[in-house]
Amino acid sequence: MTLERTGDCASAETGASVQTDGGVVVVRGCIEGSTGCSQPEVGSTRLAGDRLVVTVGTVETQAVCTQQLVYRSYAARVETAGGLPAGVEVRHVGDGEAKTVAETTL
Repeated sequence: MTLERTGDCASAETGASVQTDGGVVVVRGCIEGSTGCSQPEVGSTRLAGDRLVVTVGTVETQAVCTQQLVYRSYAARVETAGGLPAGVEVRHVGDGEAKTVAETTL
């Protein structure tokens, strides 16, 4: 999985969307960060049966940051061996909890 940090979100609505590009799953999303230095980062990707589970978290990119909520956008590309999965679940991790922000059937 590769993840590209694409800047600030247009609004404070967090979530994700899933599309396919050939044999690649493309996830675009907006995740909340707890400081001004928060940036999206790959958490994990795994197959759960015939569903792909993509987890995205945040990482602090500097030691000294502002204490404010930020909303960062990202685009992730996941290539799977053997073709596309039957479905995709996207989870965001924040404050130690993982929350499902998108589920789709392909």
